[in-house]
Amino acid sequence: MGVIAFELPHLGCLWLRGHADDAGFTQRTRGVLGVPLPLQPRGLCGFGGGVVLWMSPDEWLLVCRRSQRDQLLRAMRDALLDVFAQVIDTSAAMTAVRLVGPHCLTLLQHLGPTVIVLRSDGDGVLLVFRRSVADHVWRLIERTAQPYGLCIAAPAQYADPLFTPLFEAA
Repeated sequence: MGVIAFELPHLGCLWLRGHADDAGFTQRTRGVLGVPLPLQPRGLCGFGGGVVLWMSPDEWLLVCRRSQRDQLLRAMRDALLDVFAQVIDTSAAMTAVRLVGPHCLTLLQHLGPTVIVLRSDGDGVLLVFRRSVADHVWRLIERTAQPYGLCIAAPAQYADPLFTPLFEAA
């Protein structure tokens, strides 16, 4: 098969906004996460309970196990009480699909800007996108992968080192 795909549903997703040049904001987020926020485009890093992704100069996506979402949300909100910041639970609106195989990068050229593409290893990519476009994205993956062959697999078969460990069966 040229493209292998599987969904990592039910992840915890928190959208974090704040000023990266505000020392109070960066110190407090580091205090909760245990790592500094990535400050460069395409930056991502793992923290004790998940992964933090740079989305824009003042936005980050925190991805964690769904069972840890409420605790992380509460900890972030408590830490940022008197700082100009916002933390929103977007878990219900997001999902993720991992693509691996020799043609997974070719397939990406057809997906356009509707997905966030993350590469944490050399084997494949993770696509994170809003559930509202999930049907569209999936149909596009199916159609685009036809020349290469598409195989649907279980997450454990082609694990990603950062995101697959966050997956919890519902």
